[in-house]
Order: sequence, then structure tokens, then C-alpha cells
Amino acid sequence: MKNMWALQSTLLYGVYWLHIDSRLLYPAGFLNSAGYNYGMLIDIKAINLELTPAIREYMETKIGSLSRFLKRFEAESEIKIFVEIARTTRHHKSGNVFCADASFSIGKKLLRAEHSDWNIRVAIDKVKDKLQQEIKKYKEKKFDRNTIETQ
Repeated sequence: MKNMWALQSTLLYGVYWLHIDSRLLYPAGFLNSAGYNYGMLIDIKAINLELTPAIREYMETKIGSLSRFLKRFEAESEIKIFVEIARTTRHHKSGNVFCADASFSIGKKLLRAEHSDWNIRVAIDKVKDKLQQEIKKYKEKKFDRNTIETQ
């Protein structure tokens, strides 16, 4: 299957907005080349940074891989992840010049992660890792609360 994007992209005042409805990309039961079944919406906002297809695909793969931790919550409601990537400064060439930020809510709980680094891909990886830890922590709390209530 060719890489088909179900997206809406807008450029407004140097800010790129990208809306990916991954449910249209990968219908139920279909796994992409990385082996993930996406059932979530991913909104990407790029500030002072061109959103290339390579970065877009990398972000979709990394952030989309979180869906395996969210299967239980996807059944309850739609999960919409807001991701913002930015170049914090235009004149610096080294240091932490790229920033990635992602947030979504599960029920009434808002999970959020952000990271700044020298490379946008490294920042995206760190944000994914932080969100994964947040999800695990939330699931453990919820599981502990449910076991206490049933006893």
C-alpha cells in the first residue's frame, strides 16, 4: 500500500498545522509497516520549522506507537493527541534549539510531555518516552484504585 495521507495542512503566519486522521490511513485490523494499528487522531503544529514529509512520517510512527498502550481507552472514547514542534530560535546553530511538546487527555486526566534538544528527532523520541511513562503511571494508579475498591 502506497503511503497515502488523510490530512489537512495549512500554513498561516509561518505556522504549519497538520491534522492526521490515522483511522482513515489504517482501518481497524490493518497494521502499517511498523506493525502498529493506529486508532487515534494526531494534530501537528510546526512553528518556525518546515514540516517535511520525513518529519511528519517519523512523528506519526513514534507518537502513533503509543496506541498499543491506549487500546483500553480508545474503546471508551476517541483519543486526540496534539503535538507541537518548534525551532526556538532562528539564529542559533547549536544547543537546544528544537522543542517538541505533546498532550492528550484520557477521561478527565491530561497527560503532557515536552522536551528541548539539539535535533528534532531526538526531541520527538524523548517526548514519546515521557508520554509512555505518564501512561504507565496513570494505568498503575487506576489499576491500584480499582483493586482497592473491589476488596
